[in-house]
Amino acid sequence: MSSADWPAEVSLGGIFQPEENSSLVNASLVYGAYCTSDAHMGDRGAEDGTFGWHFRGASVVRALLLDLVETHGLARSELATTLVFGGASAGARGAMIHLDYVRRILPAKADVRLFGFLDSPLWIDLPPLTPQFPGFQEVTKGVLNLANVTHLDTGCEGVYPEERWKCIFAEFRLAFLQTQFLLVASQYDSYQLRMNTGKETPPTSAAELDLAAHLASSTLQVAHSLETPGRFIFCPACFNHAVSEDDRFTRIKTDSDNVTTMSKSLEIGLKSLFENILVCNGRCLNVSHFIHPKMLQNQENENHFISSWYDTCDGFACSSLCG
Repeated sequence: MSSADWPAEVSLGGIFQPEENSSLVNASLVYGAYCTSDAHMGDRGAEDGTFGWHFRGASVVRALLLDLVETHGLARSELATTLVFGGASAGARGAMIHLDYVRRILPAKADVRLFGFLDSPLWIDLPPLTPQFPGFQEVTKGVLNLANVTHLDTGCEGVYPEERWKCIFAEFRLAFLQTQFLLVASQYDSYQLRMNTGKETPPTSAAELDLAAHLASSTLQVAHSLETPGRFIFCPACFNHAVSEDDRFTRIKTDSDNVTTMSKSLEIGLKSLFENILVCNGRCLNVSHFIHPKMLQNQENENHFISSWYDTCDGFACSSLCG
């Protein structure tokens, strides 16, 4: 993959065209395109062990952030700065890896409120149906071995010392993130199903539909396990993948309330960041490190609101709200 043939300008939609009432409407928008074939994770130059390829995704991310700081004034204002750091698909997997490390690149005294936007990083470790695809576990092991990925999180490495690949695999790594984030994960993620079945079209055979059902149930299980204050989950029963850069960003909803779109869920996450509001589903325990001290005095009030949205319908891609 190379940037040599990229056009000078690109037209972007979805999250890059925020609505008039959005918190992002006056934000500076930065698009970091993808050309490093390592999900923005690697830091290894070309050599025999890389088959002559460079894997410099992490270097590109660092350079981008440093340029924003040094050239464009990111986090250098006397006022607080809000930084939404994220991506879609491979970009989301890279953002997941670097999210807790971003502050190390920013000025030490910068007043920065950091929030992660992770659209479709959640690979699930399932055996593929097609022999042409080795499976996401093997792909991930290859990236780890080939690209010199370093931001593995010491906590994750402590839990999985013999399976370090899990520390760049969202099914396992997301639980270790300390920074607040919104996770977008379609229950019937079309990229995973296409890779695991070897076909571009939706599943039709019994084996394919069984795989899809396992993907959906596992996605929901992981998503529910992440429900702690400061984390936001948007999990529709759709057959799609990484659609935050088109108009479905403002149209997809779930049957949990038939109102909240992906864009609205991001707004709610940012609202909690701006106003130090306690956000959780049900009872909140041991969450003082996520909230402003003044909120501890009054936790049984209107400051509790929903932080996750799921479709609960049955059957493959059963939602009628996929945009």
